[in-house]
Amino acid sequence: MKKLLTCLLLMLAATGHYAQQAGLPVVAVAPFDNLSKGKGVSDDDVRDITDVFESRLTNTDKVTVVNRSVIEKIKKEHNFQNTDWSSKEKTAKLGDALGADWIVSGNIRKSGEGMLIIVQFHDIKTLKLTSTDIRVADFDDAYGKMDDILEKLLANIDSGAKSTKKGKYEIGDTGTGGGIVFSIEGNTCYEAIQISGSYDYNKAVSIARNYRGGTCADWRLPTMDELTQIYLNLLKSNKASFGGCFWSSSEASNNTKLLQCSDGEEIRDSGISKVSVIVVRKFTP
Repeated sequence: MKKLLTCLLLMLAATGHYAQQAGLPVVAVAPFDNLSKGKGVSDDDVRDITDVFESRLTNTDKVTVVNRSVIEKIKKEHNFQNTDWSSKEKTAKLGDALGADWIVSGNIRKSGEGMLIIVQFHDIKTLKLTSTDIRVADFDDAYGKMDDILEKLLANIDSGAKSTKKGKYEIGDTGTGGGIVFSIEGNTCYEAIQISGSYDYNKAVSIARNYRGGTCADWRLPTMDELTQIYLNLLKSNKASFGGCFWSSSEASNNTKLLQCSDGEEIRDSGISKVSVIVVRKFTP
């Protein structure tokens, strides 16, 4: 079923608009990275996800999509590695060489019984990075949820076209509550702060609810998806130095709690261990 769907979508893409159309934003979809090779996720599966995403984006007729062969050629010429996406300078140079307004990168990794798909939108003009993610049971489930990611990408492109730099934040900036901005979706920013000390789960929930950084009363524990964004957008790119393992508000089976460590590892705990606490909130500039 998966292979048939992929083939059908690629056939549709072949009739799409790969030549640039006047007035449309130019988007380059880079091959997604497989972070779980040999652990239940094959390179073919990851390649299929990239192909399906590119195909559906092409057939929206709202953007011009750069040919994949051109992307591979330019990446090789610039010696661009998958670890370079955290470098705004290198990503901007790649985007300029491609003539792209936006670059889409992503990665897929095993997460529990399912998978986590992280997709990042790089605005080449403003160097703003926006991340989104979906947790899926399998690849067929991923195909069904792909339109959600497309909608977020197109919303970011539309927002960027209608607004100026005024009032905009970037990943790593200080938010209105004094935290570090770790995700931006359209006009909504998400910030995070690490609380000193180590606490069990119940105490962590209480601390988050009562925290008043920036005189804001809407702080809370992050979800696992948000902890993943903090890891990818802040810790991995050295924009923050949060250390330890952190409680999330997400639960696994049998009422166990999910945690994530500063190296990206996901673990489970009954809730009695004492670990670090990160609190998050969202705001609109």
